Order: sequence, then C-alpha cells, then structure tokens
Amino acid sequence: MTDAQRLVEAENALHQLETGQSVELTTYEGHTVKYTAAKAGELRAYIARLEARIAGRPARGALRIRFGR
Repeated sequence: MTDAQRLVEAENALHQLETGQSVELTTYEGHTVKYTAAKAGELRAYIARLEARIAGRPARGALRIRFGR
C-alpha cells in the first residue's frame, strides 16, 4: 500500500470518527490500530506525517514556545 493510499484510508477513518464511529485502521507493516474519538488527535498526527512524506518534507514534531528571555 502506498502512502497516498494510506492517506485516503486515514482521512476516511477520521471522517468516521467525526461522525461518531470508532474505526480500525491498518497502518504500515500490517499493524492494526483502533481509533476512537479520544484518539482523534493521534489520527490527525498520522495524517500529517503521511502528508509530509508524500510532499517529501520531514514531519514536524510539537513546537516549543518560550515566553520571556
């Protein structure tokens, strides 16, 4: 399965979550992950990583914001 195919599958799974369903999604190397509404953030992060790989750029992690000096 290509990254583009995984992205379509993940976006469809996110839509199902947003409409109140839980979903199982097979990710790379045959791993199956069950996503619920509580894990929607993890699914969004997975989608962002796939989008970054498809675009040929490194995935970004969390940004650290500093206040003050």
